[in-house]
Amino acid sequence: NMSGMFSNCSNLINININSFDTSSVTDMSYMFSNCSSLEGTLDLSHFNMQNVTTVQNMLSSCKNLNILKLNGWNAEKLINVSGMFTNDTSVTELEMNNFNAPLLENLSSFLGNTIRETAQKLPNATIISINNWNIPKAKDLSRMFFMSNKLKTLNMEGFSAPLATDTSYMFSRCGLLESLDLKDFDTSNVINMLNMFERASVLKEIIGNFNTSKVTNMSGMFSNCSNLINININ
Repeated sequence: NMSGMFSNCSNLINININSFDTSSVTDMSYMFSNCSSLEGTLDLSHFNMQNVTTVQNMLSSCKNLNILKLNGWNAEKLINVSGMFTNDTSVTELEMNNFNAPLLENLSSFLGNTIRETAQKLPNATIISINNWNIPKAKDLSRMFFMSNKLKTLNMEGFSAPLATDTSYMFSRCGLLESLDLKDFDTSNVINMLNMFERASVLKEIIGNFNTSKVTNMSGMFSNCSNLINININ
């Protein structure tokens, strides 16, 4: 159990945990929560995540971090990622490639926000890379990037969520995102696409292979995408 291990270490500037053996850890909730002086790059790609079930608020309120690297996480038992990046106000880049979480079902607002939230997740992130995700049981992707107002580059190559049913507001209000490549995104089970790209006001191009055979709600899907020139979602 590493829950809250460094929580509220508000004067911690630098940490070297490359030698940590996390192979038996099940709980990483609040592990670095409110490490508000931790700065620069935090790379946890070496963490063994095979037995971890929760990372709730793991990195919340790390207000001075600039770059987060969480590549190669094989999180076979992970079921809770809520609040993981809440109030990480200085993070400009997130790398979370090659993520395997076969039990994870709910990613609603994972990197995005809800209307009523006061502490936003990654509000200043300009680059997010989530290539090669395997989340075969994930159903709720609603608001996953909602109100990511500074996001300019989103890499989602090899993003596999074949059972996703809800993508409402998923990319809504991503106000600086100009292009989206969703060609690997399987929408064959999606029911709700409400406002999926709504108010993505500088979005010019969407590329994908959308299967909408089960969709019942497409209301406002491209609403107020005033600069959208090309939609290729055949």
